[in-house]
Parts: sequence; structure tokens; C-alpha cells
Amino acid sequence: MTHHTKWAACAAWAILVTSLAACATAQEAKPSVFKNSDFAQAGADGSPVGWVWKGKEGTISIERDTGGASYVSITVDGEDQDNFIEQTPKVPAEAVKLRVSARYRYMDIVGGNKGYKKGRIQGRFKNDAGKSVKGWIDVANLKGSSDGWVETQRVIGIPKEATRLMFRLGFYGSKSGTLDVEYFKVESITEADVAADRAKYRPAEEYGPAVTDARYGRLQRGVNINNWYCQPWNIRIGGKKGGFNEETFRAFITEHDIKLIAGAGFDHIRLATDPLFLLNREDGSLNTELLHVYDESIQMIRKHGLAVIVDIHPKSVPFKKMKGKPMADKFIKWWGEFAAHMHKTTDPEWVFLELLNEPGGQGFWVGGWSPYQDK
Repeated sequence: MTHHTKWAACAAWAILVTSLAACATAQEAKPSVFKNSDFAQAGADGSPVGWVWKGKEGTISIERDTGGASYVSITVDGEDQDNFIEQTPKVPAEAVKLRVSARYRYMDIVGGNKGYKKGRIQGRFKNDAGKSVKGWIDVANLKGSSDGWVETQRVIGIPKEATRLMFRLGFYGSKSGTLDVEYFKVESITEADVAADRAKYRPAEEYGPAVTDARYGRLQRGVNINNWYCQPWNIRIGGKKGGFNEETFRAFITEHDIKLIAGAGFDHIRLATDPLFLLNREDGSLNTELLHVYDESIQMIRKHGLAVIVDIHPKSVPFKKMKGKPMADKFIKWWGEFAAHMHKTTDPEWVFLELLNEPGGQGFWVGGWSPYQDK
């Protein structure tokens, strides 16, 4: 097996793992299990048909924007007020997961002195007896004002004993504020949907040779190291705050530490790596200024017989919620150059590449990660 095809096997391993984690994310839209989920119908009291108006310490009305789309507007203006709408439909028997999606905006929300003290979009499962199952499901916790409309989507698992799903949209213990919701939908995801979604992102042909049991076996007992190449500002070196510099990198973790880890029986290290110090923010190219120090650290780990998971773990502001922003395209370019460098300097039988830690934190929620990962 050539060095190049070994890396192809590594890529297949990484893509398989992340694809499984992103299952059930891009099926065709289905009817919502919630009635009047786009708030097109208003009742006699101005509240949306199919929803129960509770609290009633404010106003609720159905409005239309300039494009003709309807939305429900919920307001409070007082002291420690509750004002929300609620609906509790049945969980479809065929569903194995549920996809929750919403589009909303909020203005001038000020918390009160009791209860939740803010606006919320939240729910929980219930059984046939009406008893709550598991904890609250939070879609949005709201305070202050949003920068226009916000769209969100997430997939939630269904507890075994759950037969209904209750959701509330509005305010708890708040002084003032407005919450507008254009739609709130919950769609069922079946076993067939999950299988179809997985198949969509499986390659027509294998990326490379199958990963051997021996290679998998090198990842049995691992330890994560943070504050070295990720969030170094959390530590102090010689009385100074750590940072992305050679002094911090060489002083925080030494060969003595690696020996201790190997001697304790661990077989691999997950090396959390914020790519900020390795990436030129102007064009996304590989920044080589401190790359030699990073390479030496991987070599030091390997010297003591430990495998390495290179965990790309952005924690710096330029990467925050990068989906749809210029950094997302720069990140793809950077990965190409970084992977080429790793191909030249490391052994893929012992070094594993983790594409992106917790993609949801960068804005790649349901339906967003798999297409981006393909790029």
C-alpha cells in the first residue's frame, strides 16, 4: 500500500464516522405534526388556530410581512409576565426521530425577577398519562434583540415511553419583549429516511483500501490534550498568559508529560488544534510560521509509541458559526494544504485526521454538514 492510498483509507474512515453522526439530516420535507405550523390561520381571539394560548399576560396576533408571509407575534409588557402558545400533538408511530425547524425574530426582550426570565421556544415529551418524559428540549433561549430573522433546525431522538410532544413559544417571567415566529414545524423521520440519507452520502466506490483492525486497534485508550494548541489563553507560562506562540507550545507539554501518558497505559492522544495559528486569514492558505513546532510535537508523541488524532478544533472568533461566511471556503482550501503537508510528514497508520470538531458549533446543523463535508 502506498503512502497516498493509506491516506485515502484515513479519509474514508473520517468521512464514515462523520457521515454516521450526521444521519437523518437531509430528507425531503414532510407535513408537520403540529397544526397550523406556518400560522396562516387566526382564531377569533387573534391567536393561531390549533394552538392553546396560555399565560395571557400580553398580546398575541397573526401578522403578515410585506411579502405576504404570515407570522404569530407574541408580546409582554409588565413585570414577571407569562405569555405563550402551546400545542401537544401525537408522536407519529413510525417516527424514530423528529426534525424541529423554526424561523423567528425577537426584539427588546428583558428578563424578569422570577422563573425563566426570558423568551423561550422549548418543549418536552409526554406519555399517554400526560406525565413529562425526560427534560426540556430547548430550541431558543432569548434575551435582547436578534439581528433580523433567525432560522434553526435540529433533530431530536424520541424516548421509548413518549407518545406526545409538547412545545411552547413565548415568554416566562419576563418584563418586556416581542417574539415573532413565521413557522414552527416538527417532521417525522422514519427508519427508511435514515437509510436513504446514509446512502446519499456513501461513495459509489471505496475511497481506498479497507482500514485494518490493527489500525483501528491503535485507538483503544486515549487522552485529550487541550490548552496546548487549542485555547492556550487558558494557561499561564512563566507568569504570562499563554498564546499561539513557540514559548507556550514548547513549555506547556514536554517530553516528560508524553512519557507519563504512555507509561500510564494510554495508546493515543487526541491533539486538539485550533487552526487559527496555521491559517492565513486573508486567503485560507497554510501558515507555516509555527508549523515546525507543531510537527515536532506530533513526532514527540509518536516517538513514545502513541497514535495521534489530529482534532481540528476551532475556538477562535474568525471561525465562529462560519457556515455561509468567507471563512467556510477558506477553511476548505486550508484543509487541502494542511492534508498535503500531513501526507509528507506523518504516517497515516498512526495519525488520524478529524475534519472538524462538533460541526454544529460552526453553524453546520441539520442538513448542512454532509454537503460541506463532501467539499
